[in-house]
Amino acid sequence: METKDTLIDERMQADEGEDSFYVVSSREEIPFYVAGILDISETVYEKGIDFLKEDKSFAILYGIFSALFTYIETHGIRAFTFMQEENYVDRVYRDSYYFYFSGKHFCYDRFCKRIFIFANLFDQPILDLKSSALEKDFAGSIVIRPIMGKSIGRTLLNPKYFLGNVQCFLRTANYNMTVFGKRVSVNAFPYSMQDGETTTCAEITILNLLDYFSRSYPEYHYLLPSDINRIARENGYERSLPSHGLKYEMISKAFCESGFYPRLYTSEKMSKDKFRRILYYYVESGIPLSLGVATGAKTRHSIVVIGHGKVKVENQKLKQNVYASFDRKSNHIVWICDAADIVEEFCIMDDIQMPYMLAECCLCSQNQLRLGNYTVETMMVPLYKKMYLEAGDASEIFKIIIASQEFGILCGDFAGIEGKMPLGSKNNPLAVRIFMTSSRSLRKCRDEQFSDGNEEVRSWYSTTVFPKFVWVCELSTVGMYAKKVIGEIILDATSSADAYADSLIIAHYPKRIFCKLPLDAQGKENVSDTGDIHEIKEWKPFFPYNSNLYPTV
Repeated sequence: METKDTLIDERMQADEGEDSFYVVSSREEIPFYVAGILDISETVYEKGIDFLKEDKSFAILYGIFSALFTYIETHGIRAFTFMQEENYVDRVYRDSYYFYFSGKHFCYDRFCKRIFIFANLFDQPILDLKSSALEKDFAGSIVIRPIMGKSIGRTLLNPKYFLGNVQCFLRTANYNMTVFGKRVSVNAFPYSMQDGETTTCAEITILNLLDYFSRSYPEYHYLLPSDINRIARENGYERSLPSHGLKYEMISKAFCESGFYPRLYTSEKMSKDKFRRILYYYVESGIPLSLGVATGAKTRHSIVVIGHGKVKVENQKLKQNVYASFDRKSNHIVWICDAADIVEEFCIMDDIQMPYMLAECCLCSQNQLRLGNYTVETMMVPLYKKMYLEAGDASEIFKIIIASQEFGILCGDFAGIEGKMPLGSKNNPLAVRIFMTSSRSLRKCRDEQFSDGNEEVRSWYSTTVFPKFVWVCELSTVGMYAKKVIGEIILDATSSADAYADSLIIAHYPKRIFCKLPLDAQGKENVSDTGDIHEIKEWKPFFPYNSNLYPTV
C-alpha cells in the first residue's frame, strides 16, 4: 500500500531547495497532501479520514482543497497545483512567538509554511511561467503555523473558487504576494484560526477586520496580537495572557485605537426585526462588521460578516413584512416593504468553520435572532469618523421623508409606473433599499447611468455638493425590485439623528427632483426657503447602485 510520503514524492514536479510544487488530480489524493502539509505522522494518518477530521486544522484544510477540486471539476480542469514554501515569516505568528511562545519551557518553531494554490494544471514548469499566467489561476495562499491542532494562520483565498455556483455579494480587498520572485495578487477577505493562547475568536475578529481595512484604506493602521494584548492589559483588571477572550466593549476599544469610531448594538435593546434590518443596512453598505453570538447558555463566540447571499425576489417575501410611514401634517400614509427582509443568508468568516460560509438569518420561535447555529447578541460596526448618522436613525428619517407632503412621493409623477393600485398602498407597497456609500462612488455610478435618458437628472447630481459619505434609499416597486429604480432619497451621513428633513440632500422621483446645498437655510417650514421641487421633462427608471458589494458569480 502506498503511503502518503511515497505519493507526495511521486507527485513532486520540481524542487528548488526547500520549496516544492505538487499536483492534485483526484479527490482520493487530498487527504495525503493535507496530512503532508500538516506534518501528520504515518501512524496517525492510518487511523482514517474520520479520525483525522477531528483535528480542526485538518478538517478545514481538507474542506478547502475539496471545494477547490469541485470548482476545477465543474470547469473542466484536470487538476490543481499547490506550492509549499518553507521557513516563511508570518508577521502575526512571529509577533505571538516573540511576546509569548518564546518564553515557554518547550521549544516552538519560529517559522511557518505558506501554501500557494493554483486552480490549474500547468503544461510547463511553474518557474518558466510569467506572473500574468500564474495570477490568472491563482486561488490564494494559506499560512500553516507550527502549532498542533490550530495550525491555519493568515489565509487569503479568492471566494469564487470556494462558493461554487452560489451567488454571493461580498466585500474583499486586493492582496499582493511573491511566488519565487513572481508577483501575484488575489481578491480575498482574511481568514485565520485562533491559536487559543495569544488569540481567541475575539482577537481573530480584530486581526481579520483590521487586516482588511488597513489594506483597503490608508486612514487605518493594523494591530498585532501584542498590540491587542496591550490594550486589554491597560483597560482590564486581570492578566491578559493566556487570552480568555475579550468582551465586545474591549473589541470596540481596539478599533478606537486604530482610528475608527465604532458603534455597538445589542439585540436586547431593540426589536429583533430592527436589529436584523440594521445588520443588513451596514452589510449592504459594504462595511464588514463583527457579531457577538451565543452557541449555548454560557458559550460566547465572535464572527465577522462580510456580505450576503442572493436576493430572492421571486419568493415575494417583500410583501410579507409591510409597514406604514405616516405624515402628521397631511395624514398621508405610505406602505413600505424593505429589501432587508428578503435577504435570507449572510456570508460569515468564522474561525471554527470554513471561510466564506453562508448562514441563514431568521427569527426563531423563542424571539431570538439566529444566524446559522448561533444566537446573535451583539454587533460592532467599525465606522469612519464622519459617519455620524447611524443606520437605525437614517432608516427612520427616510420613512418620515417618504410620507411627507413637502419632500415625499406625493411630489413625484408615478403615472405609468407598473401596478394597478396606487404606489404606496398596502396592496402595492413601495419597495426600499437602504445603504450608505461614498459620494464619489455614488456620483460616478449615477453619472454613467444617467447618461442614457436622464441627462437633466445627471446635471442636478453633478452640481449638488455632497459630504464624503451619504445614506441612500432607493425606491422601487415589488415587481421592479432589483431590476430598476424609480427614485431615491439621499441623506447627509454627517447629520444628526434629530435633523430629519434638514439632513436631506436630494429627493429624486419620476419627473421631479429636490436638491439642497450646504448654505441653504435649515429648520425652515417652507420649501422655498430650503430649495425647490424641480420638474424634469425627460425621465426614465435606472439601474440599482452596485458598487458596495461585488458578486462572486
